[in-house]
Amino acid sequence: LAAPAIASSTDVANNFGSIVAIANQITSLADLGCSHGSQQAVLDLVASRCQANGAAMGYLPLAGDPEDGKYSIGCFLLPPFSVIPLHGHPALHGMIRILHGSLHLRSFNWLETGGGGRRKAQLTQEGWLEAPNTSILTPIESNLHEITAGEGGALMLDVLLPDYCDDERPCNYYTPTPVEDGGTDVFYMGRRAETEIPPHIEFMEWPME
Repeated sequence: LAAPAIASSTDVANNFGSIVAIANQITSLADLGCSHGSQQAVLDLVASRCQANGAAMGYLPLAGDPEDGKYSIGCFLLPPFSVIPLHGHPALHGMIRILHGSLHLRSFNWLETGGGGRRKAQLTQEGWLEAPNTSILTPIESNLHEITAGEGGALMLDVLLPDYCDDERPCNYYTPTPVEDGGTDVFYMGRRAETEIPPHIEFMEWPME
């Protein structure tokens, strides 16, 4: 899986459709050139390694553009009930595709623009997804989400165009608070301080041993 050439950020939307079409053909780690027994065996190995190293989950980088940050492709390896906390994707297009297992997804749309630490967002999706299933996000739609692995864990392909960038496109985490008189689906999003987000990802290499 490789991203098409992207000349500038204005090309992202057009190229993103091509990436989604390709990624939707992927149904397992074997399709990515990673064969290591059953996918559940891979998850069990990752869960054991994460427990030993105090990590919540694993991440397997597959492709990217480290110099310009135009895209990143990788696979999250989520032990049972592990959580990727609620976070945003500023000016990013992205997709997740479940290759194995299941996960619970909560997605939100921003209702207010600006870079303040407390903005309103609306819950647009909440439910369980099983393999093979895909969820899409854009700068406008489902730009914030929270992911929780099911009882058997999950393998999740993750594609971002462009990638995060600390200065221009930081990955911020949020705590939702219901808006009074906002119904059941409108929340204030309070940005969490970096000190509140513990390191939780174990970076993996293939083959695993």
